[in-house]
Amino acid sequence: MNGSSVDGSTSIGNLDPSDALQGVIDSLGGGLLVYDENLTIIAANTLAAELLGVPTEIVAPGAQWENFVRHSAERGDYGDVVLPP
Repeated sequence: MNGSSVDGSTSIGNLDPSDALQGVIDSLGGGLLVYDENLTIIAANTLAAELLGVPTEIVAPGAQWENFVRHSAERGDYGDVVLPP
């Protein structure tokens, strides 16, 4: 059957679906950040960090969107602002 199932779909072996999704996200030609209702980043590709000019941990899955905004403000992206502690 050469990797195909009876219904015509192609098997990807033992690849974890989340690994497959991350592979698709990483292959995109642009940066991608996805966050949930709590503003926690749930998906990202490395190109996003590169394009935004931030360390990858700032926009890695599990990071808070607030950390990205704070990092950007601290480096002056939003002009002369006073940040709360």
